[in-house]
Amino acid sequence: MSNAWKTRVDPLVPEESRWHSSHHGPVTTPDAIGDVVATLREADDEFIASVVAFCGRQVAQQLADYERGSRLLAKLADTGRVVTVLLQAARTAAEVAPAGDEQQEKEEEDTEDETQHVSRLTRWRRTLAEERARRMEEVYEPLLRDDAQLTQEMGDETQQLQILTLMRHDVEIYGAVLTERETDVIAELYTQMVRRSGLVVGVIPRWFATTTSLWTDSVKTEVEMGEGEFLSQVSIWKTLRHPNVLRFYGACHVGRAFVIHEAHTGTAIPTEGLLWNDLLGLAAGIGYVHGRGFAYQTLSMDTFVLLSSEQKLVVSGMGLVRSGRDGLDGELHRAANVMLFGLALLDIFRRTRGDWGDQVNEEFIATRQLPASKPDCLNDREWELIGSMCSVNSADRPSMVEVVWKIEYLVTLEERNRLEIDEEINTTAERETRTQALDRANDTISKVSELVDQLCEEEADNDVSYRSVSDRLVNIYQQLEEYREAGSILLIEDFTGILLRFYDYLRSEMSSDVSSIDSLFSIESSDPTRWNDMYYKFHRDLDRLMNQAPNLLHTSQLHRWRHLLEETKQRRQEIMAAWEEMDAHNFNGDATDEGQDAFGAQFLKTLRKEERFTKNAVAINFLRRDVEKKVDTYNSEPRLLMRWAHTGYIVRIIHRAIESAVGILEFTSAKMEWFEAFEGERKQRISFYQELLADSGRITLEMGDNCQIREIYTVLLYSRDEYASELSASERNITLSLFEKLKQQLNGDIISLPSWFAMSESQWSFAERSVLSGDEASCVQQIEICQELNHPNVCKFYGAYHVGRTPFVVLDETVAFNAKLSFEDKDVWRLLLGYANGL
Repeated sequence: MSNAWKTRVDPLVPEESRWHSSHHGPVTTPDAIGDVVATLREADDEFIASVVAFCGRQVAQQLADYERGSRLLAKLADTGRVVTVLLQAARTAAEVAPAGDEQQEKEEEDTEDETQHVSRLTRWRRTLAEERARRMEEVYEPLLRDDAQLTQEMGDETQQLQILTLMRHDVEIYGAVLTERETDVIAELYTQMVRRSGLVVGVIPRWFATTTSLWTDSVKTEVEMGEGEFLSQVSIWKTLRHPNVLRFYGACHVGRAFVIHEAHTGTAIPTEGLLWNDLLGLAAGIGYVHGRGFAYQTLSMDTFVLLSSEQKLVVSGMGLVRSGRDGLDGELHRAANVMLFGLALLDIFRRTRGDWGDQVNEEFIATRQLPASKPDCLNDREWELIGSMCSVNSADRPSMVEVVWKIEYLVTLEERNRLEIDEEINTTAERETRTQALDRANDTISKVSELVDQLCEEEADNDVSYRSVSDRLVNIYQQLEEYREAGSILLIEDFTGILLRFYDYLRSEMSSDVSSIDSLFSIESSDPTRWNDMYYKFHRDLDRLMNQAPNLLHTSQLHRWRHLLEETKQRRQEIMAAWEEMDAHNFNGDATDEGQDAFGAQFLKTLRKEERFTKNAVAINFLRRDVEKKVDTYNSEPRLLMRWAHTGYIVRIIHRAIESAVGILEFTSAKMEWFEAFEGERKQRISFYQELLADSGRITLEMGDNCQIREIYTVLLYSRDEYASELSASERNITLSLFEKLKQQLNGDIISLPSWFAMSESQWSFAERSVLSGDEASCVQQIEICQELNHPNVCKFYGAYHVGRTPFVVLDETVAFNAKLSFEDKDVWRLLLGYANGL
């Protein structure tokens, strides 16, 4: 006997198991089935034995649950699956194992290899068929005639429901491999159990599974909860498709309920080498869950798991509730998740970067509340993020979308090695750093003063706006210089950042080709609520800086800047009114379709301007680029009705972006103006589409052919369900009218929205679209097969778009395998094993 079996199989099974190498020949078991297959262990040729041992290991693993079971009816209910496993093993054995005895080998010496293979396979199948017949005759047919034993085997009501469900599932999935005798016995026992128990098994969910053997690298987790709650949890989890959400494979809701999911190493967060990039995945996963209208009942460290295969952190799919995407309850659920995630981040850093001291450490563990002061293990930016997430007032907490953006910002800084801890400056090198920073600030102060003088010569009214900022900068610099030993390096760096941004702004003003009078009456300054927002922002930054060190930076009269700006603003408003009246006759009121169907133009223009001068430029850049990408996609759609179908989506994008921008810029005065400007765009757009609906000839032209009509109708269905709360009453009325006009063109066709429908791949990180070919019906067939293939070695399916000219599926991002790639032999075989498992 080869050592391969001892190495690969023996550690998995007890010594008394028929699969253990200590046995010779068939080992008769009470259940009988598969005893002949267990003799695979006796192959002695080293190469053949190695292959056979691999096969035997898989079979032993696939039959482990079955062989551990003691209930006859439960084992009967697994007959189809077990037979399928054994038949596959028999075929493999027949292809690689010896014929079985010397006489048989001699008889087959002169035959073709295929004949040998068929002969061996025939013998294996014949023996297996005899075992199956003996099993029915000696075990299950007598059970039909023994009422007392049958009653005992049925168990209680929960066990009865489990057996009935397993029987039905086994016949539905594996019925083709059952013999007529097995089918008759199962049917008769099923009928008797239904008659005795009065139980009826409904439609079995498509996700129902009884074993992990269908998936490599999967685990089974038992769940203690009622059936109704369990079904609700599974119904949510099975719809979640995201790289940072633990992947759901299947579940069993009868008997001892369990779920089957991706294998993971548990909920222990690694304590070494943890980066913000790792935590970004957790934030993205929670953000995706929130975006789907769900929230965690209780988010904790147990929600985070480390995948065994990829060594990345993901969030669990259990413990979720439907929170709705909008409304007070949904906001409260999501805000609670944000706070708990913030506390979890704090706990993670406490573990990975060192404790804060025994007393503070014990207080945090006991109260699970934010410490009163910043722990040494965090820098200011990290502390600011976690502090905002844990705000007492839930309305002040950022959304998970904002949290993701801010963590992306921290990842960028991390990659540039710019994360620093704010510490007391005690060493000579640190004192030199502070001195150098103030010396550079002195040079910049001089340049700022020169530029302000030049700008004030060109336009006297600039004296208030420019000098009000520069005078404050000079005063603060003088105070920092006077108390340079007492000021922290972070305070000096913040001051230097504001100073440099103001200097850059002045330089841009000097180099601008626009005259001062043109600048005065530009779009940005035409709105009195936004007059000189840039100067307002500089003043707010300086106020914030002074609040950081109230005992160090003393205030003086020149820091009371608001009344000066109010006076100047009033004067400019009067000039603006006169200018607009004079120039009104030059205004051309005609607008193109694109102009009347524009979204977020004013908001994006402001973001581009603010980005140049804010200390959070990277975060604003992330936000602006993300919004512009989505708006550009919307604007590139030439069909007006398809644009309308995306209304709710774009409205949500702009609303969330405005909220995020206000939080990042700390610029609450702009919030109302941005919303009002956006509402103005929406009203203009509503008027345009009302006119379009009234024009029967044009609306018919915009609908297009039947394929396009079905596409528009499907997208409208999706938007109605996904973004209904974003639409105003007028927008909902237009949508209803459009539905009616499309229905008239569909001639009675009924269109329903599949659960897997997706508009794009953008909501998943590391996902890509793969174009489908064929008509709508064939595409749906391909998609429904694809979504059922939930396996680690099958490309992950996230969603699909089955209508229109270019249907597609959204799958995991992949790299094409080609001959130009270089691999070691062991890596090639590992890849091929993955392909084989997937197939």
